[in-house]
Amino acid sequence: MRKGHGVYVIDQAWRGRSAGNPSAINRVKSGKAAADQLPPVSSASHEEAWGIFRFGAEYPNVYAGMQFPLDAQAEFWKQMVPDWIEALPTPNPTVPALSELAQRLNGTILISHSQSGIYPFQTAVLSRKGVAGIVSIEPAACPAANSDMRPFAGMPILVLFGDYVDLSQRWAPRLKACREFVQAANKAGSRAEVVLLPDVGFHGNSHMLMQDRNSLQVADWLLGWIDRHVER
Repeated sequence: MRKGHGVYVIDQAWRGRSAGNPSAINRVKSGKAAADQLPPVSSASHEEAWGIFRFGAEYPNVYAGMQFPLDAQAEFWKQMVPDWIEALPTPNPTVPALSELAQRLNGTILISHSQSGIYPFQTAVLSRKGVAGIVSIEPAACPAANSDMRPFAGMPILVLFGDYVDLSQRWAPRLKACREFVQAANKAGSRAEVVLLPDVGFHGNSHMLMQDRNSLQVADWLLGWIDRHVER
């Protein structure tokens, strides 16, 4: 926004300002359904999230040079919300809604992070209309390397990771899978790449790189990548 770009922040279905659907919980509470019908709603503890977000290998140890401002962690934990992803209907209603918005904007770059990382790819598979490029930041999953790559032909795609990835049993396999996807997509004519921030001069970034101390510098680099690779 500070650089003059139109920005739309998306609330996934049942996340953020798109409230969850408590009807299944209410049915159990009122005795109309058995307890085993409760929806699978989860929430990470501080100790679990510490490793997931790569603040350190385990709580409360910190990776050397880590950029996340731990002096503000009390405010960060307030942002943690229950995760309804496993309780969502199939197909996930977020994807067709994202496709509808992309077509309405007609030339958008879909940017995602973490759990939402797969959605831009799923949107492109549903329809290429309105999608100028994809930036997936630390995605929980990339498309499988043996899936149909035709929807990504000619499309500029950036998969971006922070630091300490190879030290994480959670994230190292995801990085490997994303590299395999990028290789397969490029064989099908895509213009995709995986970038680790240390390889372009940024060190110490956590999974929450948009909240790290060097986030503005990372954002400038990201905008530069978009300017060089995405035609709008």
